[in-house]
Amino acid sequence: MTGVDHYLEAMARLGRLTRERRIPVVVMALGDDTEGGRICRRAALANGFLFLSAAPRFFAYLEAHGIAPGEHGNWAKTFRFPHDGHPNALAHSLFADALYEQLVRMGVVRATLAERPPQAGGPATPSRP
Repeated sequence: MTGVDHYLEAMARLGRLTRERRIPVVVMALGDDTEGGRICRRAALANGFLFLSAAPRFFAYLEAHGIAPGEHGNWAKTFRFPHDGHPNALAHSLFADALYEQLVRMGVVRATLAERPPQAGGPATPSRP
């Protein structure tokens, strides 16, 4: 299944299934400043999901490590595999930290004493419908 229409249909179906079962859904992206990000955010909010932007955490990581995000290629070199553009281990770690923090805030999971020290970076920014 590909394309925006299919994505929107799938999100609507997920919304129906999770509302019936009262299952919270968090949709996480790197933000909503691209067409794809805006579509993702609108679909999430339209279906009652929480939209979580992990972008603040990624930008804070770059800042904490003295990496200029706007310089050519720094974002890709830092957070992506060079051969295919998918997120690398660091990016997955930042996504995981942002999601974990949100799940704790939602009361879905409890913070533990064995938590990793916080990554250099601020919290992710959630949006609710």
